[in-house]
Amino acid sequence: MPHVVASPPPLPLPPWYRRRALDDLERLVEHAEAELGRHLATVERSAAADGGPCPARAELRLAERRLAMLRHSRELLLLAGGARHEDHLAAA
Repeated sequence: MPHVVASPPPLPLPPWYRRRALDDLERLVEHAEAELGRHLATVERSAAADGGPCPARAELRLAERRLAMLRHSRELLLLAGGARHEDHLAAA
């Protein structure tokens, strides 16, 4: 049986690194929100036109999932730094 050595806990991220990562995540969230809006508009146009099957619905679901994951990542990064999303927006 191999000998397992516990690794030390990770060091906290420096504040500048967290701020930069949050700024990057904010840009990604904004882009994902715009993408979601485009897919939603496509699905709505398709539904108004004929109501038939719409391949854009799958893209809409993927965009929703991507946005949710980005928001979750942002919240985790904020929690790791002891802040909330509202706090980050107020500081920006």
